[in-house]
Amino acid sequence: ALVTGLLLLATSTTAALVARRRLARQARDLELRVRERTALLTDEINLRKEAETELRASEANFRQIVETAQEGIARFDGTGKCVMTNAEFARIAGMSVKQALGRYFQDVSPPEFTNAVMNEMARQGTGEIRNFELPLRIPGSPVTYVAISARETLGVNGEIQSSLVTLSDISARKQAEESLRRSEAYYRLLFEDNPNPMF
Repeated sequence: ALVTGLLLLATSTTAALVARRRLARQARDLELRVRERTALLTDEINLRKEAETELRASEANFRQIVETAQEGIARFDGTGKCVMTNAEFARIAGMSVKQALGRYFQDVSPPEFTNAVMNEMARQGTGEIRNFELPLRIPGSPVTYVAISARETLGVNGEIQSSLVTLSDISARKQAEESLRRSEAYYRLLFEDNPNPMF
């Protein structure tokens, strides 16, 4: 009985030792996998942080370009609401940036202007217009001549997701063209009506 007891004790001790070793190996394997996964997650987090930093820098550069541009720039969402604009666009539209944000395109431009732009976009059928010139009449302000370029961004189903609109104030150029036209007409009249030959 003593030998049987000692054999049982030795067997259970060996089994316990084997179980402890197996458990220790599994714990090491698990710890190794946790370390590897933690390293992967840390790398992923670092990459994401770098991407976010680069995105913030890119957005800051974009904002700086938009804010300092001599052209009026505005983005409208798919419903036509102004979600981004610069001071020049607001000036041309006769309002502040704060007033323009959140307003619809037809609210930041007179109806005849809005209709002309929409008709031109429909006529071209491309969702884009370039350097379309027309007068912009803001009540209480002199007529501003603008060259407008606009482009729609479409979703996968063809719906308008946003529109980017740029306005260039070409009033000075239009005035110069009108002055030149008058000057040419005046000198043509002098030349044609002069009874003495002119060279």
